[in-house]
Amino acid sequence: SNVTNMSNMFGGCYNLTTIPQLDTFNVTDMNYMFSGCSSLTSIPQLYTSNVTNMNGMFNFCTTLTTIPQLDTSNVTHMSNMFSGCVSLTSIPQLDTSEVTHMGSMFTYCKTLTSIPQLDTSKVTDMGNMFAYCDELISIPELDCSSCFNGVYIFEPSTLYDDSSGLGGYSHLTDLGGFLNFGLATDFFGNRSDLDLRQLPVLTHDSMMNVINKVANIFDSGFKSIQFCKALNGTLSDDEIAIAAGKGWNIEFV
Repeated sequence: SNVTNMSNMFGGCYNLTTIPQLDTFNVTDMNYMFSGCSSLTSIPQLYTSNVTNMNGMFNFCTTLTTIPQLDTSNVTHMSNMFSGCVSLTSIPQLDTSEVTHMGSMFTYCKTLTSIPQLDTSKVTDMGNMFAYCDELISIPELDCSSCFNGVYIFEPSTLYDDSSGLGGYSHLTDLGGFLNFGLATDFFGNRSDLDLRQLPVLTHDSMMNVINKVANIFDSGFKSIQFCKALNGTLSDDEIAIAAGKGWNIEFV
């Protein structure tokens, strides 16, 4: 009942199948708490109202299919939180209003088809956030007002077939867009390109969600929105001109 730090508490316990009920009222750090518990089939309900760090909390819990509802209202770090949860079929609604880091948050979540709406207004890093999430069908709008890292948000587990232009995300059709992407800069004042070339079956509406919601950076020099070459011809010249008017080059690569 007096413990405040449970980081790595069960880390690497790969034969562990169950966890007893724990008094976590005073815990503030659950960093990699269950990391590598590859035989764990369930997580008990945890009191997490005081937790600020959930980096890697369920990292490579490969047999987990569900996560209990968690109070994440004070959490600031969720990098790698569900990374390697290859059997996870759903994500509970999470309060992410204070989160600043989501790098690799869902990497290798190979059976997820969708994620809930997330408040990402304070997130600065989304690098590899959905890497190798091959079964994703839809992703709601992500607020990228504070995010400067948009390269490799997506990464396929199967390489391109150069003859078809199809990559690993052959199911992801619906994107809500990346609100104000390009507004934030890194330490050196640089802006990031937006790399979506791994998404070969995006709908026209999804592509326009991307174009319409990126920040207007025209006065700061041009950056690129990179779509998959399989989508070349989907956008009209007038639609491409909308992006150009905001400081973005459209590329099909």
